[in-house]
Order: sequence, then C-alpha cells, then structure tokens
Amino acid sequence: MQIINEPQNALSQATQGIQWAYPNLTWVPNTFGCYDSNFQDDQIPLIAGGGSGHDPAHWGYVGPGMLTAAIMGTVFQPPTSQEIVKVTKQVTRQRRVFSLLKIFQQMLVRLRLLNNNCKRNIGKLVYVLWQTIFPWIMNL
Repeated sequence: MQIINEPQNALSQATQGIQWAYPNLTWVPNTFGCYDSNFQDDQIPLIAGGGSGHDPAHWGYVGPGMLTAAIMGTVFQPPTSQEIVKVTKQVTRQRRVFSLLKIFQQMLVRLRLLNNNCKRNIGKLVYVLWQTIFPWIMNL
C-alpha cells in the first residue's frame, strides 16, 4: 500500500490539502509558511518552525490563543533564513517577534545567517532553539 503518490510532490500536495481544510490560514507565497488570518498585530507574534515531516507540529497549532504562524522547510530540512524573514514580515509590521525553532544539525548551520538576516530585516528577535532535552533562549 502506498500513501504518497509521488515523493517529490508530497509536500506541495499536503499543503494543498491543508489549505482546503483550514481556510483560516493565509499562506505566504513561495514558502511553506502560513499564519492566522485573524491575527491582530497588537501583540508580539509567536512563530514556530522546523522541517516538514513532523506535521502537524507547526501548521496544526496556528490559531487564536496558539501560534500566530508556522514556517516549515522541506521534508526534514529547516526553513531558510530568507523564508523565516519573509513569513515574519508578512505576519507583523512590528520589529519584534518570538520564534520557536526545532534544532537539529542543519538548523545550527543556518543560525548565523538567520541572525544576520533578522537583524537587517526585522529588528528585535527572540527565539528558542528546542533540542531533545532543554531549550536555549537567545535574545538578539
């Protein structure tokens, strides 16, 4: 039995299904990021992200009283710093955000890029890097 029709299309097909099932989510073009369409930009947004394949670990928790947005990378790969910045700028006009990023080897490699990209494009960024046992809190 095969659940996935074509592995190379699995993520885009899953995203299409999510868009159909959850019309309250607005999707950011050219990313696998979405946000709560009803979010009022008077609070600090809470954004979570990591690689796809852990679903609904990200988009499944976007909504009132939960996450403001989610940003996924491709299967088991983190989103790029450009994708994180793009989704964040789409969600809020404030220059502050709180992000939760699941950490694994590929994310460690991208943290320096994220740090520089966020300082240039967003401003104040606080994020938590979640590893198996304990979180690291970084305030940039």
